[in-house]
Amino acid sequence: MKKFSGATAWILVLVMVVLAAYTIVDKGNGSNVIAFNEFQQKWLNNEVKSIAFDEENMVVEGTLTNGKAFSTNVIAERYVEFISENPNTAVVETYVPPTSVPVWIQMIPTVLLIVMILGFWFFFMQQSQGGGGNRGVMNFGKSRAKMATPDKRRITFNDVAGADEEKEELAEIVDFLKQP
Repeated sequence: MKKFSGATAWILVLVMVVLAAYTIVDKGNGSNVIAFNEFQQKWLNNEVKSIAFDEENMVVEGTLTNGKAFSTNVIAERYVEFISENPNTAVVETYVPPTSVPVWIQMIPTVLLIVMILGFWFFFMQQSQGGGGNRGVMNFGKSRAKMATPDKRRITFNDVAGADEEKEELAEIVDFLKQP
């Protein structure tokens, strides 16, 4: 099995981080976010044209009579209490039904985050301990020389065929090294 190169691993990590950030970051629709007190004031002044209440996300989105979009965050009980105390029949009210997403799909971002953290931990532990080879942090000064075994067949000058000049030059170098 082919191992990932360093660049491939970092690109894969970058893609995972971007996907995790994409799932975590709130995807707003770009409407003007106002405080709930401001929404109450606009409601009482009949400046609200329509609203849509999303109980699951605790958000009230709507449009004002001047055409501007708005959204506000509110607890469901507080919203219901305010609307029941101050009814306004001129406003078009809609309720966003809760989504029915399976629990295992809701858990995917959390599981991916845990897997990424464990992957980083494993990767760095392998790098610091050597990773099973001579590529670790503490192995930079260790020799990679192999031991010579005496029972291994040795190659002599007579084994090399057809390289007479090279044999002579090599013999001269060996003689010089033996007797400088």
